[in-house]
Amino acid sequence: MVLAVSSDGSGTRSAAQAAIDAQAAARAAEELRRQAEAAAKRAAEEARRQAEEARKQAEAARRKAEEARKAAEAAEAKAEKSKAEADQKEATKARSASDAAERDALKQEAASNLKDKQSTLADAKLDDIRQRRADNNPSEATRAAQGEVDAAQKMNAIFDPPANQPKGQAPATSPGTQDLLDKAQKAAKPVFKAQANGGDGTTEQKAALNASMTDWLQAAEQDMRKASLKAIA
Repeated sequence: MVLAVSSDGSGTRSAAQAAIDAQAAARAAEELRRQAEAAAKRAAEEARRQAEEARKQAEAARRKAEEARKAAEAAEAKAEKSKAEADQKEATKARSASDAAERDALKQEAASNLKDKQSTLADAKLDDIRQRRADNNPSEATRAAQGEVDAAQKMNAIFDPPANQPKGQAPATSPGTQDLLDKAQKAAKPVFKAQANGGDGTTEQKAALNASMTDWLQAAEQDMRKASLKAIA
């Protein structure tokens, strides 16, 4: 194909200008990509820092829970042997402290698990930018990491539920929902223990946890709907 060139050369200048504009647009797009990569890199680094900090907090909480458990067992053994009322009271107090420490450890472990999954997602998003993938076309790794984050957020809600109720009002939880919460927390223990040791839990353990989480979330949502209807009435 032959370009039509006007006698004054305007056609040639127009083609040259178009090429210059295209190059400028390409440079601008690349600069935006570099800026996005730099921002994603900072986000990934921050996510890794938060994940490491959360891991340390979870480990410290678990050590505290183990110490409290041993103290409670020792107090209970002493009370069983002495039968003294004072020792019985101390044993009850120690067991209460142990239970509280265990709940806090599970809460910290759930938070650590979420931060770890968020860090993995941040790394995957950074890789997508480096591979020049479009925002609406994330990689399989990014989609999988997002699914892991979604699951971790649901798990975290078991131990640190969002405050949906007005300040000063406790969530309306039925006895059945509380039982399901207790079951979900129990199912989470072996999974968290495996993760603390560098694993991820067995297929059976994760299936039991996912099933218990689903049951609890459905019951909790039902409680919230009932509470909302009661507030409206």
